Formats: sequence, C-alpha cells, structure tokens
Amino acid sequence: MSAVAEAPDVVRATVAGPTRLLVELSDGRRGVFDASPWLHLPVFAALRDRVYFSRVRVQHGVLCWPDEEDFAPETVAARLEPIAGGSR
Repeated sequence: MSAVAEAPDVVRATVAGPTRLLVELSDGRRGVFDASPWLHLPVFAALRDRVYFSRVRVQHGVLCWPDEEDFAPETVAARLEPIAGGSR
C-alpha cells in the first residue's frame, strides 16, 4: 500500500488583487493563488465582491470566508503561481 502525500497547509494569506491572494504554505512555498477560475460557480458568487473577498482568513490550513466559502489546501498548492524567493 502506498502512502498518499498530503498537501501543505495554507499558513498565511493576504489580498493581492480583486481575485488574487498572496499565500504562504507550510512547506515554505509562497505564491499567488488566483480564485477567478471558480468565481462563475454559484457557491463562490459572493467572492466577486472585492470587500467580501478581502475578508479571507486561514482556518485549519484552509482559505475561508465568513459565509463558509473555502479553498482546500490541495487546490491552493496545485494552482499556486510561484513568486521570486518563494520556494525553499
């Protein structure tokens, strides 16, 4: 039986644009996560509002918003756009 590697947790997130977040992962990687590919989905409609989008927080390694919208760390890690000096 093979072990499945878990994605690193999100440890920090700050707003970097209307749909973009500067994110730091528990494995030391840093980069930009762009939520725009998901904003057409009804579950993420509230994130189209810039003020609401800016209310992002990290809870238990997950990007979260007040009305329970979230992005799993696996999604964030897979779609992270690296920035200079952002990897170990």
